[in-house]
Amino acid sequence: MALGWCAALIVRESGATTGLERIFVALLPFSMYATSATIGNGQLIVHLLPALVVGLTLLGRKQRRWYEELLAVTCILGALVSPTSAAPFFWIALFVPDTPRPAVFIALGYAALTLFALSFQGAHSEAGTVLQEWYDRAIRGAGIAKQGLSTEGGDLRAVVLLAMTWVAALAPAHLLASPPPWSTLFAAGQTIVWVLVLIFLLERASHEKSVRGSV
Repeated sequence: MALGWCAALIVRESGATTGLERIFVALLPFSMYATSATIGNGQLIVHLLPALVVGLTLLGRKQRRWYEELLAVTCILGALVSPTSAAPFFWIALFVPDTPRPAVFIALGYAALTLFALSFQGAHSEAGTVLQEWYDRAIRGAGIAKQGLSTEGGDLRAVVLLAMTWVAALAPAHLLASPPPWSTLFAAGQTIVWVLVLIFLLERASHEKSVRGSV
């Protein structure tokens, strides 16, 4: 349904006039490898992209009614459930309209929804506490790059695993459809990399817990 909605939006905004042109444009989202890969991986962007396109299209209009602007802000806010996918498009909402009002509403709405979500985090759900925890985790995650290699070798393993995950993430997914043994090697390699990462993270979490317990 979401993909059909996306195709309808593309046809409408493409300017296609003849029947064949409309059919060709409508089939484009279904023919892309990225579409099948996204659906196969269970990512949300297929469902979020139509809302994102609607919101940005409405903001691109020179003459907007107040409810159209409200609908645009709502659509973009909904798409921000996946910030990695939708956040880059915030620049369009910031610079394309002739007023910063939509961008301000989006930012305020996202902040309000974040604070509302914090109310479900339990007793220690104060915004300052949670933000401090996020900051501490980011600092711990970046600590390897800041501290250099340790004598225990944990940092060296982390650097190697980081490089391996980058290679695994950038490897072309079409290798999975290659004839054996390449498809088998690709699947096994991906599995081994992420299992090693999981083992490393569990080991580091256990080490950090033991250090805290000894303090």
